[in-house]
Amino acid sequence: MSGTLSLQVICGRGLRETGVLTKQDLYIVVTAGGNKARSKTCQGAGSDPNWNEMFTFPLHAHDHVLTLEIWSAKMLGDSKTGVVTFSLSEVRATVTGDKQLQILEPSTQRATSGLLHIGWNYTGP
Repeated sequence: MSGTLSLQVICGRGLRETGVLTKQDLYIVVTAGGNKARSKTCQGAGSDPNWNEMFTFPLHAHDHVLTLEIWSAKMLGDSKTGVVTFSLSEVRATVTGDKQLQILEPSTQRATSGLLHIGWNYTGP
């Protein structure tokens, strides 16, 4: 192991609404290296979920990308509504940071409406 990432998933703003009759229930799946974690589901969050959740991941020198997937929880099967990728080299270089990231459409990788707000602290070489 070469370091530890403490990642705070703070909130989403202006996310694309996928619910037809009700506000969407959203959660995040975070992948760093070979490790995955899932946030709590924000019930009825609509387009402005507040997760304010902390995750800790061991990082290795060969880990280069942090991936955050936004999912909508549905009775007939969850659907991925957005994705964000972030360079771990920026995390390592800045040590502590706070950023709003553009959310991309999962199938086309084009910008969709909405931002994901994260914060981090990195310890290690």
